[in-house]
Amino acid sequence: MKISKVLFSRNALLVKIAEVLGVSLFIIAIVRDGLPNTTLGKSAIIVYALLYLSIRIAASLSWYNEDGTNHIFPPRIKRDVHTLRGIELHFRKALIPTSYMTLFSACFLIFRASPNWLYVTSFLLLIVAHVNFILLYLHIKDQEGTPVNLFTKIPPNS
Repeated sequence: MKISKVLFSRNALLVKIAEVLGVSLFIIAIVRDGLPNTTLGKSAIIVYALLYLSIRIAASLSWYNEDGTNHIFPPRIKRDVHTLRGIELHFRKALIPTSYMTLFSACFLIFRASPNWLYVTSFLLLIVAHVNFILLYLHIKDQEGTPVNLFTKIPPNS
């Protein structure tokens, strides 16, 4: 098994463990120490938490109907993780670096180290948030009935 599949696959157990452990340690650090005294520290934690939650919630939503056509919030479809497409796939892949950043930030907070890592990761998530909001805007504005990934499918006869 390749190490990249273990570390960076959206279905890897290590990514899920990193996310759960990171969120748990983050909550423990905030409960134990409270919010930082500085405005920048409080802002970084609030921004980080909101951006993490936005990615987590968007990754758990279903964005397409069963036939692959666009829908803002269709009924939840139980889809195999290997058949995700379009914006669903984007948010699942966005969880990978977010999980690791959450774990590293939580470790710095739990060991009372410098909050600089939290500032860096909050800044990185702000950059990713711009891409996410653009994709969400385009997804909502798209009224075309063409199924997602129509032109990227490999014909069965090939």
